[in-house]
Amino acid sequence: YKQKESRERSFSTDIIERALAVTIQKAETSDPSHRDAILNILAGKEQGQPPLQDSEQYAKANKRLRALFALTCWRRIIAITADDSMKDLQLAITDAIRNDTWRELLSLDLAFMNGAATEKIGLAMRSLPPSIKELSLNLGSMNISDEHLLALGGILPTSLESVDFKLDHNSDISNVGIANFVTNVPPKIRKQAMDLKGTGVSKEFQERSDTLEGIKSAIYAEAQKGNLCTTVNLLPNKEARGRMSYLMERSKCY
Repeated sequence: YKQKESRERSFSTDIIERALAVTIQKAETSDPSHRDAILNILAGKEQGQPPLQDSEQYAKANKRLRALFALTCWRRIIAITADDSMKDLQLAITDAIRNDTWRELLSLDLAFMNGAATEKIGLAMRSLPPSIKELSLNLGSMNISDEHLLALGGILPTSLESVDFKLDHNSDISNVGIANFVTNVPPKIRKQAMDLKGTGVSKEFQERSDTLEGIKSAIYAEAQKGNLCTTVNLLPNKEARGRMSYLMERSKCY
């Protein structure tokens, strides 16, 4: 990741900003007839006719192209610890992706962005279109904790039906955090996989984390174990006057 980001760092942000404002009606081609042909195809018109000045299909194509360009440079821009000027570009990147309301599948990678994890996750969530149904999110090695997961579960889009989260090598994630996260995810989710290697969760959670049913069964099994309490009962000793005897019991805490 570091080598890839280093290679892309010199890529001009001016070009990125222009790509996020692309307007297909204003595009230029080496042969003007090619431009007309492209616009007619988009608008559903017969070839050879003058293209429309404006069309809903042009607007759709513009939004989809901007989202494509935004996804291409998403990690390169989001990874930067932003000053005010870069924050504007980060927000423009997330807006471009979110405005692609025809997109149902999305994959975002925040692995190793271990500075300002809350801010980075917020930018990822801001990027999600309302139409999204399948989400793959890489949060590996970000130094996130149970608190981050609890917040994340509560802000996922309600349209989601399938999620794949890579949470590996975040040692502050525990069984409790995973249980709270699964409880808070949107109700439409039917498929869920998590990579929990290198976290603080139990072996049972790691082994069952590749399906929603598996992790739910691990959570249920953990809940059945409960916590063991030690109860000490002090009783008068009938054989030794003035002394007390005790009875110690271990049982599940409720």
